[in-house]
Amino acid sequence: MVIALLAMAAGLMGWAVTRERAVRRGAAAFHSYGCAHCHGSSGAPKLTNVTAKYDDETLRQFIRDPEGVYKARGRRPFNEGYVPMARLNVTEEDARAIVAYLKQQTK
Repeated sequence: MVIALLAMAAGLMGWAVTRERAVRRGAAAFHSYGCAHCHGSSGAPKLTNVTAKYDDETLRQFIRDPEGVYKARGRRPFNEGYVPMARLNVTEEDARAIVAYLKQQTK
């Protein structure tokens, strides 16, 4: 029983470390792809509630291929009054990390 609890605790700690790495990578990617430039100014919507509004998979897809998500949802853009987001050629790994970062920011 004790061994099982220790194994579970180690697994949770490993998950937390992995999660923290993803958040750090996401923060770096958010800035290196220029996301902060638009979303930190009045050029694009604020992202404070984005993780409550959309699930992880939708966010990941949107970060990687915004036009594809616009077309699939039959509307463009998501937020009236803003220019549709351009495709930034974000890698799969960076998109997942950016989602982790956004989730951390909106806690």
